[in-house]
Amino acid sequence: MIVMSWKLWLRRIAVAAAASLVVLALLAAAIEFAVPSRWWTAFLKVQLERELRRPLRLGAARWSLWHGFSAENLWIGELPAQGSGAFLQARVMSARPRLWPLLAGRVSIQSAKLVGVKARVVRDASGRFNFSDLSGGGAAAGAAPAVDIRRLDLQDAELDVVDRGRGFHVAALGLWGSLSRFRPNGKPRLEVDCKVQGVYRERTLALDLSLQAEGRLHGTALRSSSGRLSLKGIRHANFNAEELRVEWELDGLSGDLATAGGRVRLRGSAGRLERVAELTRDSRWADLLLTPVKVLARLRGMGLAEIDPIVYSEILGDYRLSSGEALIQPFAIRGPVLSVETEGAVRLREATMRLTTNVAMGKTVIGALIQGPIESPEITPHLSFRGAKTKL
Repeated sequence: MIVMSWKLWLRRIAVAAAASLVVLALLAAAIEFAVPSRWWTAFLKVQLERELRRPLRLGAARWSLWHGFSAENLWIGELPAQGSGAFLQARVMSARPRLWPLLAGRVSIQSAKLVGVKARVVRDASGRFNFSDLSGGGAAAGAAPAVDIRRLDLQDAELDVVDRGRGFHVAALGLWGSLSRFRPNGKPRLEVDCKVQGVYRERTLALDLSLQAEGRLHGTALRSSSGRLSLKGIRHANFNAEELRVEWELDGLSGDLATAGGRVRLRGSAGRLERVAELTRDSRWADLLLTPVKVLARLRGMGLAEIDPIVYSEILGDYRLSSGEALIQPFAIRGPVLSVETEGAVRLREATMRLTTNVAMGKTVIGALIQGPIESPEITPHLSFRGAKTKL
């Protein structure tokens, strides 16, 4: 009797659930029939223009409660301060807005996909981007983005990137990208693959880029990150390489590297470095990772021939960051003419270093202790001799 009672209740629950689904389906169909697609399109366009504070145009569009919103020939204009051109264009756009926030006058999109994208990213001399206002940059710290997009996918995209302060103008071509789990205090994930071509400090630049990264946000500011970056076919006057890979796991991120903790791993195959200081001066991270290469210039006049440029067959570095200190354990370059191995610490807050380095070049081997201010360290040779070439 008890068994029959449970079976009866389960049957009633199943019937009730099926009936609820039918009612919801009929209600959704009634809403789609009663409210034309063009009304939803116009409504969403008005909301987007208000949130973006930019002009917006759409081609043929369709709205469905089941499939979301889709449109052809999306065009979003620039801010007046940036000119009158396009900020972003897409051949096809599809999106799934969240219905209740939209009815409340706020754009919140569960997922969006843009195909055939052309976008322009500009960073002015003050360091502000032409999209900074969209991420809450113009509001109080921790403000929500102007448009809440939980997942964004790009396909067949082209980005024109201009950094006026750094003399940087490149295009990311054939870009495929995905940004997911992006929300204030969320855990975003980013994946990007593209070809990069352009000009960096009046010299041509070309490479293939692949990036996979995850992070944690405090408000809209990145506080931790882990991931890997692969650069292939790098062609630049200061840096040529077949491949360079960087992996990291970091927390305590802020505008100052001195607050970061975690590890970074650098690996690279055959390449050529020249005037490294020019290459790294616009990036704090690049400057830190290649500190052992920069100090080689301090060893001139100690029995070594001209060190610049550096041609190598392998480059590697392992770094641990903690309490404002970066431990290098170790950094090494191995090549047909020059081999280097360096260990030690860089104190980021004090901008000082204490490194031991061994350099083999031709028949000359030099070991030295390099310590003091990063910009003008003191060098104390502890080994110098000529003879048969020594493997470090």
